[in-house]
Amino acid sequence: MEVSLRVSTKAILLGNEAIARGIVEAGCLVAAAYPGTPSSEILPAVAKFADELGSPMAVEWGVNEKVAFEKAAAASFTGARACAVMKQVGLNVAADPFMSVAHFQLKGGLLLVSADDPGPHSSQTEQDSRYFAMFAKIPCFDPCSATEAREMAHDGFELSERFGVVTMLRPSVRVDHCRQDVELADYVPPKPEVKFEKDVSRWVCLPASVKVNHPRLNAKLEEIRTAFETEFGKYNYEVPAAGKASLGIVASGVCFSVVSDILKSWGRDDVALLKIGTPHPLPLKMVTDFISRNPKTLFLEETYPVMEMQLHDRTGILGRWNGVVPSAGELLPEVVGEILAKVLGIDLPSPDEKGLLKQALQELKITPRRPMLCPGCPHRASLFSIRQAVPSAINPSDIGCYALGVNQKAIDTVVDMGASVTAGSGFFMAHKAAGIERPIISTIGDSTFFHMGIPGLV
Repeated sequence: MEVSLRVSTKAILLGNEAIARGIVEAGCLVAAAYPGTPSSEILPAVAKFADELGSPMAVEWGVNEKVAFEKAAAASFTGARACAVMKQVGLNVAADPFMSVAHFQLKGGLLLVSADDPGPHSSQTEQDSRYFAMFAKIPCFDPCSATEAREMAHDGFELSERFGVVTMLRPSVRVDHCRQDVELADYVPPKPEVKFEKDVSRWVCLPASVKVNHPRLNAKLEEIRTAFETEFGKYNYEVPAAGKASLGIVASGVCFSVVSDILKSWGRDDVALLKIGTPHPLPLKMVTDFISRNPKTLFLEETYPVMEMQLHDRTGILGRWNGVVPSAGELLPEVVGEILAKVLGIDLPSPDEKGLLKQALQELKITPRRPMLCPGCPHRASLFSIRQAVPSAINPSDIGCYALGVNQKAIDTVVDMGASVTAGSGFFMAHKAAGIERPIISTIGDSTFFHMGIPGLV
């Protein structure tokens, strides 16, 4: 008698693990990434699932996001499915090859996972990667749950190969770090044939090629918009009101999950919801039809007004463009609740949040403190010594936990990866030109040094 070791087709997964599972299940052959919260767990999970499912995948960290994207892009040129994973500010680093490859007629599916950090919780900015999708004119999926993120990884590869275009999967931090029971799919082995065919007109980004590729990209985008209108009903669908709707809400990504929970808890069945899982290119016919059938329509999306910007007419639209939705910050449940209450004209009790927090801290006997370096961390002594030895120095630093040296008053500037080196040069040049001598001491971590510190030093 055979005994199955698999008792369930579901598993409790972190959102990032669900994305990784989808990447492996879809037959991806090459995966590259650079770590950064909230995306860091994806590539290790890809390696784990690849081993479990017997995939021959090549899984590798890149020294930075540009390198990771270029590896994945070249793999897709051979016909292999490939993906690059990074956080939202990492896409700034990968922007150069990303913008070029967006014009190419790809052979294998190329999935770009760019994890956003509304808030932000651990980033320099709360920029919206969907803007980059608009900028590059590529399609973007915006998942509302871990389960949907796994499914979108599959569909992202399919869409990429169908239209020969880079496809973005944009999870936000609440999707990345949620936990959910996720249905596991069958593993699809990577394509057996990998072959790069030389074609200068296809793989070399010359100005002459752009004159052909850009109009073709524009045409692709409209074809994809039509596909999003007609073929992706599992991601784009309406949840109608019980009767006549008093309000329509268009919600993308995790905002859909948040607003759905709030309306259910309030017992409001007089609000119509339109869920959009493909915010770019926006399925305009679907959205404009929904708007026309509601007295007013509220747009909820993180973090920038990407869907709003694609509307030809914003008459009757409530959103970021007219200040109804905050133009900065994460749309937490309490924030969405306040927005809904104002739009629906209802009064909500104002909880004493500070009092409740104070009470909880007292009961738990916790003393609040600022984030700080770990006990015994060698950075403490290094930063203390720098400050003591050269108190008049300007101290540029860099991205990493050692930026917590601001608490020791040992760090003066942090801009982006590698800027400690180049900022040090800038400070020196300005003082030298002005005839002033002042010591400058830059600090940078080892990974950051390899990522982007070396070019400035060279």
